[in-house]
Amino acid sequence: MQAKRLWQYKVNGSFLGSFLFFVKNHIAFNVRRGRVPAMIGLTELGELAWEREFEHDEIRIFFPYGNDLFLDGTAARKLHSVTGETLVEKGFGFRIQAFHPIASGPIYWSRESGIWLGLDPDTLDIVWQWPDPQGEFGVFDAYLWHYDNDGEFRLVDYRTGEDIVRVQGPPHEESGMGQNIVGDMFIQFYDKERIAFNIHSGDLVWRKQEPDFGFHERARFQGHLAFCGTLGLSAYDLRTGAVSWRQRFEGGSPWLSCNPTVEHERIYVGTNDGCFHILDLQTGEVLLSHQQDFEPNVVKPTLDKQVVVGSLGELACYQLT
Repeated sequence: MQAKRLWQYKVNGSFLGSFLFFVKNHIAFNVRRGRVPAMIGLTELGELAWEREFEHDEIRIFFPYGNDLFLDGTAARKLHSVTGETLVEKGFGFRIQAFHPIASGPIYWSRESGIWLGLDPDTLDIVWQWPDPQGEFGVFDAYLWHYDNDGEFRLVDYRTGEDIVRVQGPPHEESGMGQNIVGDMFIQFYDKERIAFNIHSGDLVWRKQEPDFGFHERARFQGHLAFCGTLGLSAYDLRTGAVSWRQRFEGGSPWLSCNPTVEHERIYVGTNDGCFHILDLQTGEVLLSHQQDFEPNVVKPTLDKQVVVGSLGELACYQLT
């Protein structure tokens, strides 16, 4: 496999990396210019399509849903992905934080008021809300989950507010670095430990230890596998907790410079020696390592056998052959 650069775009500001999405043949991402946040939309040819600046601290992150972009901050905002135009804006009297949307629409959380909000994707009206005084729930499918330090685990149906599951699991002291629900198991990664327990009984299914740090950060999940680490990339079989493979990227720095992106049976990731890599999901084999003149903080594939790679000051698009 080879990579040929198609275009490069110089970013006016500091590119924030994690929030870059492809929507309707456009590339949307956010930057910060000093204290001023901005949103930028590029065409698939790397040309500027639109640009929006906001007041300081007015927006923070965003996610796509359908063909639109949903922003958080001082209000919920829906932007047109092709023009950047604000289609709907609605405030709730407190700051809100966006989460990955679910099938029914965008989800927001407020640290100030301690509630989750499910919004109508067309009007941004509140469809449901759920009290969350501790601010420690996560989102999974049609449920909110909560796992406290004493080991109590809950699944709440956000549409009714009712507990679907409430069991006693293993207690824990530290915060998790990545979680997921796979079948009947809740998976949790810590600095040097990973565990799985049954969400119906609370019984421990497996517990595995790591001798050092650097193997559990940046967790991403695909089926029965998890991909984690900063000291290279590790794959774990979530059915047993065992290591499926480890990739240390010989000949370069082993430290990952961005979160892995898992798509099309491949993993896309960058390292702090300026390379981006494409790996086989099942084996960890490196299919491509391509040297650049900047350190990647995001590597994402498009639908046309292309990869967009970003750093603090620029984006580049490569054709894969």
